[in-house]
Amino acid sequence: MKIILLAVLLLTACATQTHKPKEHAEISEAHKEEWATETKKWLRDSDRLELVSFRVLTKGGDYCRKLDHTAPYLGVQFWSNQQLQPEWREVAQSKLNLGSEPQISFVVPSSPADSAGLKSDDKIMEVNGVIAQTVPDTLKMINEAAATGNPVTFTLQRADERKMISVTPVMACKSKVFMGNEYSINTAADGEVVQVSRGLLRFARSDEEVAAIVSHQLAHNARKHQ
Repeated sequence: MKIILLAVLLLTACATQTHKPKEHAEISEAHKEEWATETKKWLRDSDRLELVSFRVLTKGGDYCRKLDHTAPYLGVQFWSNQQLQPEWREVAQSKLNLGSEPQISFVVPSSPADSAGLKSDDKIMEVNGVIAQTVPDTLKMINEAAATGNPVTFTLQRADERKMISVTPVMACKSKVFMGNEYSINTAADGEVVQVSRGLLRFARSDEEVAAIVSHQLAHNARKHQ
């Protein structure tokens, strides 16, 4: 689960403009299309990293368990338009169908979330009966519920249908893997997080190479290296 996906909307918007738009400045249709296209590309890169990371984090569970570096894992990412400047929220709504409520951006195939039936674009209304207002609050509720080992129940809106789906987490390596937006060839670990730059992700010729990079940094975290 990642909240960094929210940053893509802000970062990509900045990357596609030469200056910060003035308040209430009109955004051209061409600029809107460019922003939406770049955001979708960012998501594809981020989804690739999450898919590779899922294999590493779950397959490395026994290794991390011996080092007391495990946590519940669901395999789902969320985003919303709430952290955008007001003029970009409407663009996100019209071009990406992204509203103010927490919304699923990616479900990892074969993950607990996928097996339970969660789908991309599902809008999260409640987590274990508590209203989900923001992505950070949603993630906090999920983490607190998952830490007990019990299923996490989502009340969600899918098109015109409201559904309740329970997801039982699996134990995996604790580190969270994020994609940095910079195009440098770089990776880092800080004990809890593994960050892989977008440039390095694109430089890697195969998913196996990406997995090796994530595994290396994960081992640093699990062994509490400085």
